[in-house]
Amino acid sequence: MEFKDFVQILHPIIGGSSSQGTFVKTLFDVIITEDGQNALDEQSEVTYRSYFNGKTGISRIAKKISPYIETENFVTYIDEFSDETVSSLCDSFREYLPEIDNFNAGRQLADLFLTILKTAAGTKRKSAPKDANGSAGKTPYDVFSEKILASGRAMADAWGKAMQAMADDMSGADTVEAEVVDGAESSGAAEEPAQPETKIQIIEKATVVNQYGENCVHIDHVDTFKL
Repeated sequence: MEFKDFVQILHPIIGGSSSQGTFVKTLFDVIITEDGQNALDEQSEVTYRSYFNGKTGISRIAKKISPYIETENFVTYIDEFSDETVSSLCDSFREYLPEIDNFNAGRQLADLFLTILKTAAGTKRKSAPKDANGSAGKTPYDVFSEKILASGRAMADAWGKAMQAMADDMSGADTVEAEVVDGAESSGAAEEPAQPETKIQIIEKATVVNQYGENCVHIDHVDTFKL
């Protein structure tokens, strides 16, 4: 029998108006000596409620209180209930304790509780399995946030590398990156009216930088660039 089964059978019979968490703490209180009370005080109401419904195993707390267990205290606790209450306990636990009766109910239940605690104390806690991405125990929000951050870091790295490459290229270029040569002024026949002045600028050894979209960068070199 597991602890959650044990406590869930006891609670409707002897739990009275106490909450699930409070009743669990009471059971631990009565089976240990005063020297072990500090171990119980470390647990919260939520934790005790988790023990009750089985969401949390009792292996950790069982190990902490094992040196302080005194089953006679639990025997006395059960024997203090009325005969009718003890009879109800016997009826409810007879499936697990065939020899239980009104005279030995306290001892039978105390020994059963002791067995449950010893079994739990000897159980090794299992670590949660991790999936391929190591996302065990993480909420979907946590996983999504991590992916967004990773994507942002990747974009920042790519942008940083592009900027560094452009800076390196510019620092390694000639002192004069562009040479401008004015073209000859165009001329026509004597009988034709004068044409408006036209200049052709030629940029030699030019560096061309194109940027498209959000982060795309294209860097190229052109020997001669006419304007």
